[in-house]
This record gives sequence, structure tokens and C-alpha cells, in this order.
Amino acid sequence: MPPLSAPVHVPTQQEPPPPPGGNPPPVQNLPAAVQVPAPIQQAPPPPPGGNPPPVPNPPTANMATASPRSIGSVPDAFNGNPAKAESFWNALENYYTLNDAVYVNEGQKVAATLMHFKMGTLARDWASDRLATALGATPITYGTWAEFKTKFKEQFIPPQTQVESIQKIHNLPMGNREFNEWYQDWSMHTRRANVDEQTRMYAFRKNLNQLLHQKIVQMSPQPNTMATLVQATRDLDKNWRMFAGPLRAGPRCPGIRALDDKPNPEINTFQGKPRK
Repeated sequence: MPPLSAPVHVPTQQEPPPPPGGNPPPVQNLPAAVQVPAPIQQAPPPPPGGNPPPVPNPPTANMATASPRSIGSVPDAFNGNPAKAESFWNALENYYTLNDAVYVNEGQKVAATLMHFKMGTLARDWASDRLATALGATPITYGTWAEFKTKFKEQFIPPQTQVESIQKIHNLPMGNREFNEWYQDWSMHTRRANVDEQTRMYAFRKNLNQLLHQKIVQMSPQPNTMATLVQATRDLDKNWRMFAGPLRAGPRCPGIRALDDKPNPEINTFQGKPRK
């Protein structure tokens, strides 16, 4: 009978010895599943200077904070000369029309205009007085654009200028001048005269070359606004000079027919339809 083998001793796992303080370490629970951490995206290395590049703003943020830029030329400083007051004001009106996105209210327009007066002149003194009045109010107010326009004209366009312009619009005959050249002079006086549209239309017809006036009278329908009357006359003058040569001066129109008079059918095709 073979001898029995001795029992095999299986060593048991022993716990690590306690730390020197005598207290055993806490037992840690094992995680149910081992999670692999996501890779961390590293920032690009800094430039040689050592400072990281600035983070650019989104395009929408730049667009939201950008201010509109002015376009066109700023009017020359006004020196107070009454002969230049009308042209200065027209330049202002045109500049602010082009830049209505910059000057969003009338107070800004008035404040900016008060800086367009030449230093060392009485006009600048007038503007400075208005600035002082506006800044001394509580709250600060520059008034409306219409109010400022009235004050400007009262100060720099004397009453005699308006009277002279009223006389001019009735006594500035076209003669044999080219229409656009004559109209530029005539319309300047109409702005200073500040008369109503019917008065302008009457004076316009009165000063036309007689041949042009006759053609206007023959048109059907008759121009009923200043704009249509000017455009019709411009077209007639252009076609006349193109096909028939320069206009003869002739005598001035002795009178003007009423706008409701029946026209004569002897007109060109570009003037309208003749009566049957």
C-alpha cells in the first residue's frame, strides 16, 4: 500500500501590515467598470515670444459693435457771407442725407453744424452763443432741425435778399441760352424767394424762350407740377437744339395762357397726343 502524500498547504493572501501609526488603511471599493478618460485637447504651443495668441472675437460680435462710417465731404466752414449762405446750407442738407445712419437724431445734426463755422468770424460767435445756450439747458437740448434752419436763415439771409430774388424769378428771361444753364441761375433765386409752387410755375413760363413757351402751351395734358414742367421744357430744348439748331431769342412772352386752356394740336410726337 503506497504511502499517503502529505497535504499541500495553500498560502492565504495576507493583508499588508498596518502603517506605523497603528490604524489600517481604509478598504477601497473597486469600480464596476474601468472608464477610459477622453483625450485632452492640448492648446497649440505659444509663439516664440512666450505669450499665447489672443482669441479672435466671432464675426457677429464685431459686426454688432462696428459704428457706421460717414461718407462724402464735410462742408467747408461758413464765414457768414450772405451770398454763400444758401450754398452752404444745401451742402449741409446733402451731407446729412448721405449720413443719416451716422446722425441718428436732429440734435446731433444741429450740434455738428454749429462746428462748421469759421473761427474768428461773427458767424462763429453766433454759433458759439447757440452752443452755450444748448449746453446750459437741463437737459442739454439743441432743438429741432427745422427750428435751427429758421434761425440760420433769419441770421444770414437778410430780408432784402429774398425781395431781390422774388424780383429776379419774374425778370430773368431765358433768351437763347441753353436751358440747363439758364435754369441753374433761375432756380437759385426761387430757393431764396421761398414762394409757392404756383408762383414758381407762373414765373418759369413767363421767362421761357417764346418758342419753347408756345410748345409748352400746345402740350396735352398740360404739366401740372413744377417738376413735370421743368422736365418737359428740358426735353423740348434738347430735341429742338438737336434737330433744328439753336433757339432764336425772339421777344419775351407777352402773357401766359391759363393752364386749363385747350392746347393746339400742332405738337411733336414726344410732346403728347394731339386732340382729334
